[in-house]
Amino acid sequence: MEENKELEVIENSIVQRAESVALQTNSPHLLPNIDLISKFAESIKDSTLGKNFAKLVDGKETIDTMDIVSNIAIGYEVGFQPMTALTFGKRLNQNTLISILKGRAMGIDPITAMDKIGIIPKKKGDGVSIAVDVSIINKCLADALVKIEILEDYQPVYNYYKNGKVDDKIDEEEVLIDGVVSDKFFIIKSSTTKEEVASAKTDNKILLTRSEYTKRTKIRFSREITKTVITISYTLQLATNAELFRGTVEANVVTGAYVTEGKDNWNKYPDVMLRNRTLSIGGRIIAGDKLQGVYEYESEVKDIF
Repeated sequence: MEENKELEVIENSIVQRAESVALQTNSPHLLPNIDLISKFAESIKDSTLGKNFAKLVDGKETIDTMDIVSNIAIGYEVGFQPMTALTFGKRLNQNTLISILKGRAMGIDPITAMDKIGIIPKKKGDGVSIAVDVSIINKCLADALVKIEILEDYQPVYNYYKNGKVDDKIDEEEVLIDGVVSDKFFIIKSSTTKEEVASAKTDNKILLTRSEYTKRTKIRFSREITKTVITISYTLQLATNAELFRGTVEANVVTGAYVTEGKDNWNKYPDVMLRNRTLSIGGRIIAGDKLQGVYEYESEVKDIF
């Protein structure tokens, strides 16, 4: 009981010292007296909170007082009281500090930032990338008063051919008007009857066959404050070309066509990845002041860096 009371006195001393310095310097996050923090850290090494900082050194569990001091110091940088910082233990570190500071700039509270904003080391060792959960993108767009309309969600995209000839291809933009087949065309499907084909010929319609080419998600973004409206789409073929989704990469001026195995998250959840990727691309364009160039983790960063 006396030990707990002593710890409480030390913690209160730290807080009071910080508040005093903050009032004198007009800086609420200035680090308080390091001697008090060190004494406090040494006092709790063997407590339940201290166990949050245990690590193995040469096969032996060790608690370094400076890890606790660093934890409390980082906590002050983001406005946490010592006990709050200690509760997070080793989770409150350099990376989470960056997450919290980035979240602050985006209007995200510290706890959510720690959980939903990640710092990803690049595989080549040249720095880090900041990536966010799609929920952060949705919140930022909502805060920016951006209206989102999903026009297509993992919908098939077709190649169209006149009279069934694959060398007589016609562009989708000519066939579809606002997603509806133009009156001058008739699409022959597996369920089409001879009578329907005959009727289409009588009406002088152009007969088309089609084959599925890829899947696509299309989203319209509108922001009243800037009077901006954009429509962004992304397809599985584009993901394949970027070696994200399994399939045949289209030939270009640099390489010929080749097969890619894709990435695990795209291969398992292609519909979700398409939606997240489209949302992230459009969000960075229409609300760059809110998203500040961040990327969505699952569809844009995972397995890449």
